[in-house]
Amino acid sequence: MARLHEGGHRLSNSSPKQQSLVMAMLDTIDRANLSLAAGGVAFFTVFAMFPAASALISVWGSWQDPYVIQEQLEYFREIVPPAAFEIIRSQVTSLVETNSGTLGWATLISFAVALWSAMAAIDAMVRGLNAIYRKPNPHSVIAYLVSILLTLTFTATALVALTVAVVLPILLTFFHIPLLENIAFNLAHVLASTGIVLGGIWLLYRIGPNWRGSKPGNLLPGTLLAVVLWAIASLGFTYFLTNFGRYNEIYGSIAAVMILLMWLYLSAYSVLLGAALNAEVRRRRLSSAREHAAQLNLEPRGADVQ
Repeated sequence: MARLHEGGHRLSNSSPKQQSLVMAMLDTIDRANLSLAAGGVAFFTVFAMFPAASALISVWGSWQDPYVIQEQLEYFREIVPPAAFEIIRSQVTSLVETNSGTLGWATLISFAVALWSAMAAIDAMVRGLNAIYRKPNPHSVIAYLVSILLTLTFTATALVALTVAVVLPILLTFFHIPLLENIAFNLAHVLASTGIVLGGIWLLYRIGPNWRGSKPGNLLPGTLLAVVLWAIASLGFTYFLTNFGRYNEIYGSIAAVMILLMWLYLSAYSVLLGAALNAEVRRRRLSSAREHAAQLNLEPRGADVQ
């Protein structure tokens, strides 16, 4: 164990050029304890998911048809494991069918619980990002404001996405070409969904960590990696459950909840791995800048390789 610890210590303190990118990311995974951060994100996301669905359906149902939410949920069937999708779909269906179309105390309570849980999930993610970048967590007030900003931004994004889903078919009816309407709607939905996922992860990388100064384009490699890993993890987990999974035999009646929790864990882990790639690329870029500046007997401005 001592030799293993000593080897890990040497790996952590070695220069970027002495490590391969993969080995450096593996070191970050161990040092930042990403599995713990991903677990916290998954737990609080499950805790927030159903109160958030209740609040969203109540707010949306007060001025539009709540069945739109149920229809849009079907687009996630291919990427969410079947058992996890069914537990989400059944709960959303129940909420839609019992929606009264008015806002009341139940909506307010659901929104408060969802907001607190979502903020806790985002806070767990932000702490993981700070660990990846080797930055201290900000003061509680700042962390609280960042969590609120990200939570409200993602909530507004969900409402905008639903609004587009309602307005787009109405606009396409003016063409009176059914085939064109279907193709355009499906293409727009795919592009919008991809853009929302990419934009959400990029925004999390941009605002979440306790550091500033990176160019927006520098966050793109990790964002793309996170989306690709998330897609692979989702499809791979679904394939595993379909062919080899024995969750029902092991967990019984709570198997669907455990599957949902595991899928969210894999999703959060994918996002953190994307951040680890961005952090390591940034570290190498700044290390190269320092070496170049040292050769010129200059000190690079803003160089921080922590």
